[in-house]
Amino acid sequence: MTRKPSATGFNKLLATDVTLLSRDRLLGLLELDTDTGPISLVMNKLIAERLMETLIDFLQAGEGDDAPSFAVELLEFGPLSHFLSGMKYPDLMAISASYGGLRPHLIKSWVRALCGIRNVCAHHSRFWNRPLVDQPSLPRAQEVPHLDHLLGDPDSNKRLYAALAIMQTLLKTVNPRTKWADRLKAHVATFPQSPHITIASAGFPPNWQALPLWN
Repeated sequence: MTRKPSATGFNKLLATDVTLLSRDRLLGLLELDTDTGPISLVMNKLIAERLMETLIDFLQAGEGDDAPSFAVELLEFGPLSHFLSGMKYPDLMAISASYGGLRPHLIKSWVRALCGIRNVCAHHSRFWNRPLVDQPSLPRAQEVPHLDHLLGDPDSNKRLYAALAIMQTLLKTVNPRTKWADRLKAHVATFPQSPHITIASAGFPPNWQALPLWN
């Protein structure tokens, strides 16, 4: 039986190691020795060490063939974003196909933007009316029909609503029965009523709840 190539670009993990990156003790270089050559990933040193320990367990158990996909599943959002940005185009196409054929450029841009949002939320920073640091690219007209309503405003991808719309698009693809939209509507409905502060500052268009994307 011919083995199906791994989506990570290699089939067997041979060895792994973590080294310090320069003098910054927070950054580590995770080095993977694979059957198709070495791979290096820069990430938080503690995360790299934890990931390496798990991969070593796989190697010692003789399960190196399964390690590539498992290693990717262990990556946190930041390293995953960098991992995607460095993937070969055919591998990105395979991932894009699982999301309805999105262009790889959109996949990379969206994950990078969501990673930035995750970091802001993790630090409990004000976010709802601030511009996005990493602004997600928007699809072309009719490329993702449910997102066409974002194309009328050239600044729509700078605010929270665009990111939420992208999250909903991805969630509906992987889980068509998701109830996340209902939970989001209920949460947004708790926003304080004020003539001076409205959710429009977060990029929400009028009557957004009635759009097909959210129903």
